[in-house]
Amino acid sequence: MNSIDEKPIRPVESIEAQLMARVRRAGRGSVWCAERFGGEFSRNAVDQALLRMAQRQTLVRIAQGVYLYPIPHPLLGIAPATMADVHEMLVAIRGGPVIAYGATAAAQYGFVPADGERYEYAGVGVSRTIVTRWWSMHIRPIAPRFIVGLHPQTAMVIQAMRYIGQKQWNNTHTQLLQHRITDASAATLCDQVALSPAWMRTIIATLRVPASTAAGTT
Repeated sequence: MNSIDEKPIRPVESIEAQLMARVRRAGRGSVWCAERFGGEFSRNAVDQALLRMAQRQTLVRIAQGVYLYPIPHPLLGIAPATMADVHEMLVAIRGGPVIAYGATAAAQYGFVPADGERYEYAGVGVSRTIVTRWWSMHIRPIAPRFIVGLHPQTAMVIQAMRYIGQKQWNNTHTQLLQHRITDASAATLCDQVALSPAWMRTIIATLRVPASTAAGTT
C-alpha cells in the first residue's frame, strides 16, 4: 500500500507550457527574450520553445531573439510593441536600471522633438540593438557612476541635460524641465544634486520650488 504521505505523481509540464504560463500572467503586450526566463532551463531549450511559439503565432518575433505577446489591432493586425514594454524587459534581464539616453532622454522633457523611429537607452553592461518593424532601439553601456545609486529619474534628467550641454542650456530648458517632472521627482533630484556635474547643480536647485508654485508667482 502507498503511504498516506505519498502524493500522486503529476506529469511534468513541457518547457513551452511553463514559459507560456509566465507570458500569460504578464499579459498581452509584454515583450520577451530568453534571458527574461532566468536560468531554470537551458538557453537552447528556451530559444527553441520561443521559436515554436512564434511559428504558431502565439508570440510574434519582433527582432532577433525578442518576442511580443501580441495585442490584436483592428487595422494593423497587431498593436506595435511599446517602448515601455521593451524597457520592462530590459530591466528584468539586466537586473538593474536602464535609462533613456541622449536625444531620447532630451525628448522626454521636450528639449528636442521626439524621434518615433530611433531610441537610445543606456545601462551598465554590454550594448545591444533591437530593430523591429516599427522602430529601432540601441542600448549602450554607461559608466556606473551615471546610474548606480541614482534614482532612474535623476539619472535620466542628467543625461538629458548632458545632451543639451552647458553652452546651449537656457531658461526655456529649465522651465520645460520644471513643468515636465513631478514635485516628488524634483525633490528626489535635488536630494541627489551632489551626484550631478557641477554646472547642473544650480539649475537643479531651482527645481525645489514646485512647478505649481512657480507658475503662480509669474
